[in-house]
Amino acid sequence: MKVHIEGNLYLESDERQFVLKEYTGGTNKDGNELYKTIAYLTDIQHAFRYILRQKIKETTASNVKELIADLQRIESWLHSILDSDQPRGEAAR
Repeated sequence: MKVHIEGNLYLESDERQFVLKEYTGGTNKDGNELYKTIAYLTDIQHAFRYILRQKIKETTASNVKELIADLQRIESWLHSILDSDQPRGEAAR
């Protein structure tokens, strides 16, 4: 499985784990895409919690009002990712 999250960020999996990878856009001499491994994760819920925590850490909020606004923005962003793969009329669970 290889799922696009945003930009060059992808969530991939094999039979044992999920891996969050950031692709550089380059290739090595064998033609394989170059990437940086961000995290090894045990399940899909762990992967999305990790991504959510990383987004929260990026906030520049200096008061509660700004923090709440950032959290709402992050939540909307996450819902947009989850909803983008759903057929029309179905809500992400």
